[in-house]
Amino acid sequence: MNKIPFSLYDFFGYLSSGFLLLVAIDYALQLNLVFQGETIVTEYIFGVLVIYIFGHLVALPSKLILEDLIVKKILKSPSVNLFIDSQPWYKKVLFPQYYEPLSSHQIQTIYDYCAKKGLAFGGEELFRYVYPRIVNIQEAKEKLDSFLNMYGFARNISFTLLVSSLIIFVGNYYNSNHDYELWVWLALIGGIGMFYRYIKFYWSFSNKLFATWASQIDS
Repeated sequence: MNKIPFSLYDFFGYLSSGFLLLVAIDYALQLNLVFQGETIVTEYIFGVLVIYIFGHLVALPSKLILEDLIVKKILKSPSVNLFIDSQPWYKKVLFPQYYEPLSSHQIQTIYDYCAKKGLAFGGEELFRYVYPRIVNIQEAKEKLDSFLNMYGFARNISFTLLVSSLIIFVGNYYNSNHDYELWVWLALIGGIGMFYRYIKFYWSFSNKLFATWASQIDS
């Protein structure tokens, strides 16, 4: 009964992003709901539930826009990039680690295995083949879970901050906030910064998965 009902990912992945979004809306519309003076316990509980719901509402568009559209369609997923030895220079300048491939030995090991088994070389199909074969390895699972939580958190916070910058900017036309530009820029810079953290952890997740698999099939 005394167990906290939220996991670590619930706190960082949902509660924090939900809280940021609620603060942005509160500031843009000047509702003064978040930082009001006296708050009773029931209001705290209600507030946590509202924030948690907001966090879940953020998670879906965050994945659809940042991950499925921008990353997988435009930047391409790590399960593709990890198997490409050379990338255009501008990609390495803008996203240096994200386009870092596996070692040539690991790539060759996986290529030989895929050719032998008739598997697609790289991409989401190979990812779906590899994941269940690695996730049960305890040492790898702990690392993968850690990267999964971190990239999910960073993605949600990035999306929330980017949306918050837009909310504050638009809200200024209805409620003149004298310092709104500062918060727009802070949210925008924070959102971009967290996007870079998101793709770093996303790359680390896939890199750990395929590197572990390469060592398994090479042994």
